[in-house]
Amino acid sequence: MDAGWPSLYLISDNLKTALENNNFTGWKIFDARVFDLKDNEIPGYYGFSITGGCGPVSYDKSEIIEKRLVSNGPLIKYYQGMQLGLGKWDNSDFFLPEKYFGIMISQRVADVLRKSKLTNIRLENILTIETKVRV
Repeated sequence: MDAGWPSLYLISDNLKTALENNNFTGWKIFDARVFDLKDNEIPGYYGFSITGGCGPVSYDKSEIIEKRLVSNGPLIKYYQGMQLGLGKWDNSDFFLPEKYFGIMISQRVADVLRKSKLTNIRLENILTIETKVRV
């Protein structure tokens, strides 16, 4: 659940338990109170932040592809893939690259999340992720 601030999220008790049971690193939780539109408190959620980090993202070795978002629209250039500044990586399972707001996770975390019954999680491979080329 997005909390409206980069790298700050709400997670369910089920996700918290999965992270704790697997001893993943690079994250912290804190108490959070969640309310519905009728001002009723919704239990079972925690604030979640990333404490791990690495160097900046680079697109130097990425392939540039072109795509149309609509059939008669212009071609738009995208980088396919990205490289992480692993020379500065602290070896955490959850980490944020410098000056980048996407959460990175280790393969170990990805494997656990894929096997879990958790919802509202989207995993993307950094080798195939597409990022619009900014001119």
